[in-house]
Amino acid sequence: MGFLSGVWLISLHLPDEQLPACPGNALLPEEAAILGNFTRDGAFLSSSDLPELTVPLTDDEGNPILDENNNPIIITIKIGHGHGTWTRTGIHTYSLDSWRMATVDGDLIGLAKVHSDVVLNLREGTMTGDITLQLILGEGNELPPACGTIVGQRLGDN
Repeated sequence: MGFLSGVWLISLHLPDEQLPACPGNALLPEEAAILGNFTRDGAFLSSSDLPELTVPLTDDEGNPILDENNNPIIITIKIGHGHGTWTRTGIHTYSLDSWRMATVDGDLIGLAKVHSDVVLNLREGTMTGDITLQLILGEGNELPPACGTIVGQRLGDN
């Protein structure tokens, strides 16, 4: 059990400037909204307004894969709902881990792994924290990570 349980509206902010540790920010919108449900037993379910992502295919060295006309091959990835867990790490601090399916034209091509560390303000019913998103495509190929901050407002208890 913990103070995190309940329904939260969470704002995701990914800086549009290229941060050395977060080159994946260029693939995602600067802002997104997440509706999250944290259960008392440590489960986490979420949905978001993340749009489809346009991603260039690259080889193992990060070079673009080209089509027969020497143009980069671009795919459009849809990221599904989140399923994961949360754990209490300290006084008013929590760690969140979730997974989302990544599909192209309805076919599963990989997973999106999301990790956050958050701090709660119980008086105001808010959370703040950091977030890292990592797309892992077939055979463990990881796209560059994206990272940013989250701010959440509790909507209700469950």
